[in-house]
Amino acid sequence: AGFKGKPLVLVFNRYVGCPVCQMTTVELTRAAPEFERAGVALAIVFQSSPERLAAFAQRQGQGAALLGDPEGRSYAAYGVEASLAGYLAPGNLPVLFRAVRQGYGHGAFEGRETQQPAAFVIDGNGQIRQAHYGRNITDLPDPNVLLSEARALGASQAA
Repeated sequence: AGFKGKPLVLVFNRYVGCPVCQMTTVELTRAAPEFERAGVALAIVFQSSPERLAAFAQRQGQGAALLGDPEGRSYAAYGVEASLAGYLAPGNLPVLFRAVRQGYGHGAFEGRETQQPAAFVIDGNGQIRQAHYGRNITDLPDPNVLLSEARALGASQAA
């Protein structure tokens, strides 16, 4: 409800215990001031409980709205699926190793382990302008790509 009438980048991650999800969330939240300057809200959805989300936000800092959906209703509403093949994809390993090298450790498991990520750029009228459905559990657009799409949307919304 707090995003109504405002362009939004909506990202679906797995859960805050996932090292790759921690890394991608920190990368996104570092870019949050740029999203704000572009006039675009940034929200990241997790399968995590409110308590774990709050603890994660306290540890990592918060530059985006972190939203919990342990039941997966919003994932289903946006067609964000789980996939065993996407979970087991060999391309996940280099990204997982990068996350671990950067110090992100595995926390508690929550939700569906095979949940795929997704990202949407949504205009102020609630229309999806860009959609990216992850092919595997590490497949999210680079924050700079999302920021570029957000800036273009912010400029078109201001016109």
